[in-house]
Amino acid sequence: MIPGGLAGLFFDQRFGVLTYTPVLICALVGLVVMVRERALRRLGLELLFVIVPYLLAVTHFAMWWGGTSAPGRFFVPILLAMAIPAAVGWSAIRHRATRVSLSAPPTPRTTSAL
Repeated sequence: MIPGGLAGLFFDQRFGVLTYTPVLICALVGLVVMVRERALRRLGLELLFVIVPYLLAVTHFAMWWGGTSAPGRFFVPILLAMAIPAAVGWSAIRHRATRVSLSAPPTPRTTSAL
């Protein structure tokens, strides 16, 4: 149940948070960098201490109805806390092409009438 909820929360084509904000990948990489670096390890573990239980709780229930809801609506309370790992991940990027691809806007979606 939880793996399916995480996959839907991040990768769903219509309501997944990564399809609308690919720069969030930078924040996830930043969390890894924070845990690996000694100077930032404590802050990274503290963020994970808050983020992981929250994500486990919200992805346990299958609540995937569409309508006018926001993409990744259950991940929104965590987005502000992800600003710190995003800054760490952004500063860890060495290639310009990687930064350009992370800052590119998502491709527009077309809706077809059935």
